[in-house]
Parts: sequence; structure tokens; C-alpha cells
Amino acid sequence: MAKYATFSASGQSINDLMASIPTTIKAILGFGNFDLTKASGFYGLLYLYLIIMATIHAAMLGANIISKEERDRTAEFLMVKPVSRSRIITAKLLAALVNVVVLNLVTLVFSLSILGQYSNGEPITGEILLLMLGMFILQIMFLSIGTAIAPPAGIRPFRLPSPQQ
Repeated sequence: MAKYATFSASGQSINDLMASIPTTIKAILGFGNFDLTKASGFYGLLYLYLIIMATIHAAMLGANIISKEERDRTAEFLMVKPVSRSRIITAKLLAALVNVVVLNLVTLVFSLSILGQYSNGEPITGEILLLMLGMFILQIMFLSIGTAIAPPAGIRPFRLPSPQQ
């Protein structure tokens, strides 16, 4: 948002520049019709990067939450405990969900505080809450996808025997 001061100082010229970009290019880049002279319009551009970061984090978290036991060779130790597998998986998924919620809350708090400094009285809270809800839904989707494509614990990938064997 520190760059917002530069954009807002240039006034309408940046909006004229954005208007000259063809509609198809704006659709491909995800720009839309943002008013870059307002803090909410500039945040709309930054939000695209937040979405990419949050969804990649959620997908990687979902993929690693289960498969890291096999990678770290602790799956056998974990599975012989007197705890059901479904309880172990549920606890791991709840931990991933807490991770996603914490990232979303931190993003919400920082977005509200930083954007509040630049908004000049513009009502932004409702818009940011709606954007964060959308980000949370996307994070849950990508967390589910990452969990679904992760190799399950107990299944080892095929490896060629080493020359010593």
C-alpha cells in the first residue's frame, strides 16, 4: 500500500491508462474496472496476489499434512499407537484448518489496519470482510485438493534396488 500514495498522487491519469487497456487483456490479468485513485481499488489489485499466496499455502499444507509422516518415516510409529487412524487424520486436518484460519485472520487484521490508513474515510470494512470470506473458501477448496492428491501414509513409492543389494 506504500505505492498507493504514488498512484493517488498521479490522479486520474492512471485510470485513463487502465481504461486504454483492452477489455480482454484486463480480463486475462484479472484487473476489472478498479478505480486506482481509491484505496479499495488499489487493494483490489493487491488482493490477486494475496489469493495466489493463500491458495498455494493451503494446497501445500493439505498435501504435506498427511504425507510428511511417510517422508519423515514416522507413519509406522504413529499408526501403532492406540489411536484410530480416523482420529489421527481428523486431528491433522483440524490443525491444517487452524493454520488456514490463522493466516486468514492475520491477513484480515493487517488489511483492515493498513487500508484504514489510506482509505480517507471510505467505507472498506464490508468489502474486505467479503474478500476474506472468498479467500477462506478458496483456501478450504485448495486444502481439500491438496489433501486428496497427497500420497497416503503407508504407501511407499517404487524405488529401484540399490547396487549393494
